[in-house]
Amino acid sequence: MSFTYTGPNNVGVFATALDEVRFLSEDTEETVDSVSDEEILYLLTQFSVNLSAALAVERRAGKYSLKSSSQRSSLKVGDLSIGKMDYASTATYLYDLAAKLRSGGVQNDGTPSIVLSTGGVEPAESVFYIGQDDYTALNKERRVY
Repeated sequence: MSFTYTGPNNVGVFATALDEVRFLSEDTEETVDSVSDEEILYLLTQFSVNLSAALAVERRAGKYSLKSSSQRSSLKVGDLSIGKMDYASTATYLYDLAAKLRSGGVQNDGTPSIVLSTGGVEPAESVFYIGQDDYTALNKERRVY
């Protein structure tokens, strides 16, 4: 199982969809709970970048959920107390992130937005409009974007 992440280039474009999924899913540093490159590449063959990122986040959240139910949140021996990671709140945070990715993502200010993967190519003007399948001579005048 491998792990790679190079991040965006100097103009904010990702070299690969795998890097974009890692960025969106906040899995940019290799840890025990990271999703492997092979798992992400499989998801990308089946789903969009956003949905692949959401599923990768849910996979990580599931690992934290299992840990939260099987491990204590702190360890105490005599007067010495050692706090452990709060797995339950981490799992909750990751499930919330997955929900945001499924709904299109979030902007920096926390408001919902649609995150599109353009693969470094600027999208062309939309060719879809309301009533596009209606057969009338007025279709071009009724475009609503």
